[in-house]
Amino acid sequence: RRMKRKKGIWNNYEGGLRMAVQRFCQQNHIDEAAFRFLSIYQWEDVYRKVVWNFVDKSSGYQTGLHWLNTNGVFREDKEIRAVFDSRDAWDWILELPGLVEEGKERAYLLLEDGGQRPKFWIGEGTLDGIARILAEGLYITDYYIVDKKYQWMITCNHHGGVLFVGDGLNVGRIRE
Repeated sequence: RRMKRKKGIWNNYEGGLRMAVQRFCQQNHIDEAAFRFLSIYQWEDVYRKVVWNFVDKSSGYQTGLHWLNTNGVFREDKEIRAVFDSRDAWDWILELPGLVEEGKERAYLLLEDGGQRPKFWIGEGTLDGIARILAEGLYITDYYIVDKKYQWMITCNHHGGVLFVGDGLNVGRIRE
């Protein structure tokens, strides 16, 4: 007799970070409308577009997306709008919907699952859903939030440095 697999973000997957996020969403009633991981057929296209649209490949480029690539080194057309140290101000993420001009839009969340050759889990969701996942105790260290038009990126690295890059960000609100 074959076991049926649940569809959607609740699929069991042997992986620490993805499973922790799925479990958190399930326990905190964050449904697929608020956040879901992309399928194996979707994530690679999104990943390539993020790298293409944001990473400067001219100096010190490491293959793909890596916090070193985005540590102040973005494509010329992607201006860094604001930078701050979030180590003592982690709750900034709760303001996420107000930090972008169209705060009701959906965005991608790229979660780096560490190691020498990082692996990314990519999901999409509402800015509220993404903010809840990042703010409520999962201790995700390196992540990227990117709008679905690839105009802006908010990235936080494991040193607590947060960069706001591109167009469509509410820079006045970020600086408050």
